[in-house]
Amino acid sequence: MRKVVLILLLSLTYTAIEAQIVKVSAGTSFSVIKVPQVLPGISNTTDNAVAGFSGVIGVDFAESKWAFLTGSVGIVQKGRRDAFNRTDALGNTIPGQVKHKVLYTFGVVNLAVNFKLRNDGLIPYFSIGPRIDHLMNENSGFDKTAIGFNGGFGLTKRMESLELGGRLDYLHSFGENPKTIAGSAMLFFGFKLGK
Repeated sequence: MRKVVLILLLSLTYTAIEAQIVKVSAGTSFSVIKVPQVLPGISNTTDNAVAGFSGVIGVDFAESKWAFLTGSVGIVQKGRRDAFNRTDALGNTIPGQVKHKVLYTFGVVNLAVNFKLRNDGLIPYFSIGPRIDHLMNENSGFDKTAIGFNGGFGLTKRMESLELGGRLDYLHSFGENPKTIAGSAMLFFGFKLGK
């Protein structure tokens, strides 16, 4: 797995040299972690959804009239909100629950094919591509590395040498343990390299 990550990072480094547009994206991730029912009061529903940080540095390249590729590296936070029943000193349950937010930080490497729905002015596009998430926290119970894909929709406004926009993504991982449902919403700005 380390060889795959290294090859992808080297590919992105080479791609950055040949990039048409370099982008910096930042925003919010949303996730629900499916945890086993080993502790009372932990919910596997959307009640335990949490927001975290999502940010990447990427490059757009190999652009044609109706499509372009994007490679990026960055981080995304996934987590959950556990709700525990409160008890008094005698162990009796008392009304109300205590909620505890847990976030895990993953390093991510993405590659996406973006299909333009229009090619002038404000450019809407949808994208899909593979991703690798690598856990940066220790002793969390997560698999260290997960492979998956991004699927999303973006909107870009191009100017002389600048680009502004935003995107929404669904982040899916295959065989991840524990299972996570995640997405992100990010704003980005970019700048053209060369002419």
